[in-house]
Amino acid sequence: MRIDKFLKVSRIIKRRTVANEACDSSRVMVNGKLVKPSYDVKLGDHITISFGSKQRELLVNEDGSPTEIAQSYGKEVFAFPGRMTDAQSDGCNRIIANNTAGLLTCAEDFVNAMGWQNDKARQKQLANGIQQELFPELSDEEQLVVEALRNKDRLQLNIISVSTGIPAGRLSGLLFTMEMKGIVRMIPGGMYRLN
Repeated sequence: MRIDKFLKVSRIIKRRTVANEACDSSRVMVNGKLVKPSYDVKLGDHITISFGSKQRELLVNEDGSPTEIAQSYGKEVFAFPGRMTDAQSDGCNRIIANNTAGLLTCAEDFVNAMGWQNDKARQKQLANGIQQELFPELSDEEQLVVEALRNKDRLQLNIISVSTGIPAGRLSGLLFTMEMKGIVRMIPGGMYRLN
């Protein structure tokens, strides 16, 4: 990955154009040498960025993930585990196995990790329940999921994906959002049901 893109993706610099300008103005060094924006970042590279009188240093870790960067800023990193056989899940599974990310299995884990379990507005919403007949703020895709789950008591993600036509990758994020809103709940067996 190009260093200007790496700096943007890892959120060291907010915009790629700014990262590009930092490289062009001799503010970015890799392994003690000035680099151009097109430099390809490699595992083990030691990156130094000058911000005025301050310097930021980081090491590209062995799995190439930005977890070390986030943790160097004092930020916690969380991940949902993926399938063991999917290449796309390899990064998440590795950072969980290496204990560089906290394991999340459902939206409730995320709420607890963020310390929101005692949030007054959330407690009130949970106490009042969510009216299942009227969903005034549902997107079209959320409405498709609700309709699929109304027809059955519980469904697995793959079945919901097939019945709604929403790709499984996007559906996973959508179900998490709906779980955070209190619309659906994940139950054992990787199944979902309406709250």
